[in-house]
Amino acid sequence: MTGEISKSRGGITTRGLKAPPLRQIGEQDVAPQDADIGKLREYVPLWDFPSLSYDLSGGKTKFFDQSGRALIISRASKVYIANPNRAVSFPRRIDQLVIADASDDRLIYLASREKQLGFLDIHTGRLAIFAVDVPVFTTAISEDTFLAGMRESPDSGGVLLCTHTMGEFRWATQFTGMVNTVMGLAPVQPYHIIIADEGLFFVASWDYVLRIDCEQVSIKLLTTERFWNRPDFDMPFFGNYMAHSPIDCLAYERTSRRLFMSDQSSTISCWTSKGEVLWHTNFGYYGSRFCLFEDKGLWAWGNRPGGGFLAYFTQEGKQVVSLPFPNKAVGNGAVATDGALVFSDHSRSGAWRATVSGSIEQVFAVKK
Repeated sequence: MTGEISKSRGGITTRGLKAPPLRQIGEQDVAPQDADIGKLREYVPLWDFPSLSYDLSGGKTKFFDQSGRALIISRASKVYIANPNRAVSFPRRIDQLVIADASDDRLIYLASREKQLGFLDIHTGRLAIFAVDVPVFTTAISEDTFLAGMRESPDSGGVLLCTHTMGEFRWATQFTGMVNTVMGLAPVQPYHIIIADEGLFFVASWDYVLRIDCEQVSIKLLTTERFWNRPDFDMPFFGNYMAHSPIDCLAYERTSRRLFMSDQSSTISCWTSKGEVLWHTNFGYYGSRFCLFEDKGLWAWGNRPGGGFLAYFTQEGKQVVSLPFPNKAVGNGAVATDGALVFSDHSRSGAWRATVSGSIEQVFAVKK
């Protein structure tokens, strides 16, 4: 699928859509409540790892990735926003809307069945509510931009919506095309979204990654001929070994301007932002995921019968650490400031710390 997002006198508008797929239907004030930072720290014993999620005290705590100015977590009926000096809370659920995403300034609420979307300004407590034409499936948010991947059903195409962070419409494009792969025709659906820089986005759509450059007002599939050139493909593709392996994990490192991804064939790869392959490796463990350590390297983990496995790679693709994790499957993780990986297991019985020097130790165990 290739093409252009149409432009009008007011800027980028819609492509393949009769009208913007959202409209404001209301707004209300939601007053923040003061929260006890000390109590909050009981919920978050690993204060430095906001993207680590696990069960504590019989309740689930969800963390939202942040730029470092604030810690935002969802627990029980509240969303907590904390910095070293103050903590406040907002409801986790407002009418039919439930917290789904967050930045340092905004909380994003969704109500998929009712096709509603809410933008809450943390500083003013103002909630703007929108009706959307298609249910929101996945989101990404930055300081100035909100992206939503939308689709009616798992088999449908979809819509990619871009707004400012309080819902002001910027543009939307419809994914209705079918892409020819070695496994036959496949629909283009936005399901992994990252905001690389303001105006530069990447969207993983089943077997493909699309690069959306708003400065050039274009949307295209990234392509490379380094590994394989198939003349019977009527569309470009992003890496031959991903032609029938859906992408599990996608991340962008701004300093080096590199895109990293893993797929369900257990391949981990690194690309330039324009789609040139720098390196790839077969990690060999199903469900492979990874977490970047700044511009230095990445931790990857996966699972196999009998336990999990972790490895640390430099950003040039050299594996320097490999660590088995016997008898347990690795859950999710976060990289500490010193480069260590702090991770939980799938049973959420505790958290562990793996170091670049090659050791694993348990940080804490959750009391049953």
